[in-house]
Amino acid sequence: MAELISNKSRFFTYNELCISADYPEIAQKIQLSPFMFSRARLLVDSCLHSIRIVFGVTKILSWVRDEKLNKKIGGSLNSDHLLGSAVDFVCPNITDNFEIFKYIYKKRMQIRQLIWYEKEKFIHLSINDCLRDFKEDFLIKEKNGNYRVYQ
Repeated sequence: MAELISNKSRFFTYNELCISADYPEIAQKIQLSPFMFSRARLLVDSCLHSIRIVFGVTKILSWVRDEKLNKKIGGSLNSDHLLGSAVDFVCPNITDNFEIFKYIYKKRMQIRQLIWYEKEKFIHLSINDCLRDFKEDFLIKEKNGNYRVYQ
């Protein structure tokens, strides 16, 4: 049995931390620090566990990244993925994953950033931590590449 990330949740395993839908060979080589692991555990306990309870299977597309993977993906230079405090995911058993985005928004989960990628149809979720300025962004990345605030 795979090692669980959190004692609270039986749903997410250590093997899901270093994963990339686009570059699995790079993701598998990431060396997790204890700090990254603790950020990932906090993300599970504060958000992902509840999402899994409500929406079922949660497929992780990208979680922890190192600089090499982040650059290859085209991620932000200060991406929360580099700290282990961000995850990109879908719930494959849900017809419209935007419903999950709306659920998180309505529940006002303790997030730093929630982005719905309209074209790619996935959710980016990150949490605040002591290394970054606090923010609470709810955004939609439109098909044309522009971002807009969700209200």
